[in-house]
Amino acid sequence: MTKQGNFRVIVIPDKPRFGITEGNWKTRCSDIIMAIERHIDDVQTLYRESDTLCGFCNSKWETETSKNDPHIPYGQPLCCEEAVKEWEATQRKEAKKNDASERSQ
Repeated sequence: MTKQGNFRVIVIPDKPRFGITEGNWKTRCSDIIMAIERHIDDVQTLYRESDTLCGFCNSKWETETSKNDPHIPYGQPLCCEEAVKEWEATQRKEAKKNDASERSQ
């Protein structure tokens, strides 16, 4: 058996045709929030929310969450090869930094 609950209103603004940037979206959403607050009574909570996207392929950002998979390391991005390469490079830098720190102690 299921039931409906936790009702809410989600507002998704139209996308402008040209010149969209992350900052434009944040500003547009903040403007909509202020307009709703001015014109609608009895609103409990109003906030801006966003998805985390891959900077290379624009897919929703997902990483490996299992520590038991021998083929995919924990924390590795799952969306595209470019994200994996960047993650691997960051892991190598962190490992070198940690090795140098341990040797200096």
